[in-house]
Amino acid sequence: MIKKTAFRKKVKRAIVSALAGAVLLTSLAGCGKKDKTEDGVKTINVGVITAGDKTSFVDDKGKLTGYEIELMRKIDEELPQYKFNFVQLEGPTLFSSLDAKKVDMISGNFRRSDAREEKYYHTYRAYISTPYRIIVFEDNTDINSIKDLEGRKVGTGEGSLMADILSAYIKENDSTIEVVYSTDLVADLVSGRIEAIIFPGRQVDLYNASYDDLKFKAVGDPVVGSDGCMKDSNAYWYFRKTDEDVELRDAVSEALYKLRQEGVLRELSLEWYNTDLTEGIDEQCEEEVKEMYGIK
Repeated sequence: MIKKTAFRKKVKRAIVSALAGAVLLTSLAGCGKKDKTEDGVKTINVGVITAGDKTSFVDDKGKLTGYEIELMRKIDEELPQYKFNFVQLEGPTLFSSLDAKKVDMISGNFRRSDAREEKYYHTYRAYISTPYRIIVFEDNTDINSIKDLEGRKVGTGEGSLMADILSAYIKENDSTIEVVYSTDLVADLVSGRIEAIIFPGRQVDLYNASYDDLKFKAVGDPVVGSDGCMKDSNAYWYFRKTDEDVELRDAVSEALYKLRQEGVLRELSLEWYNTDLTEGIDEQCEEEVKEMYGIK
């Protein structure tokens, strides 16, 4: 049996999160566009997930917090023309909620992809870099690189960018890796349904803190795609692809870059992850995005 640390505390968090999310969604019912107050300030509804890790979660006091949340609060302070209102959503509903105009921007450690860039705008500055890594049990000595995954079952999320990268790798290298889509990667690893997980490397610390009787490690080099910046490790915030949203996209991007230059992102990353996850942001890939948007 998998024993989770502070199980009751996590259940409490989930209940608080669900209640808070219900209140927020109810308050936003019928809102199809950005609201403007009497003083001209626009309310920006930001879709976020409360996954329970240090990125975005509801703490024991019922407060929405985490790296992404506190960073957005800092950006909100930089943009007096906007007021951010957080809307808690399930991960799979983020893009559909953006499409339905329930929210104006979304956050969820999203990378770039052809399909996303065809339909949406995203910031041209990244806020974090979390490369995909091969994750196995700490006592596993058989898997040390992607080459060691040949003939093995590897778990990742269905419809994820990592699934696309793996599929492309298998095709390009005539690989015998078998991809298994999972909604509970750790349980599948314990049961033997899969032999490794491919997920953002920072997940290792979360796994190790969450399970009493299991220890994990990341092995090998970061797993990346073969098409350069389109499969980089930079994460961006997404918006609808309309003329109205260009101003918001650019304002958030510039505020984000300003805070990054001032070291605020590094400080927040050290506070929440005990490591600087902004250090690996690929600025060359950011320049590619700026060129795509016609920004000098």
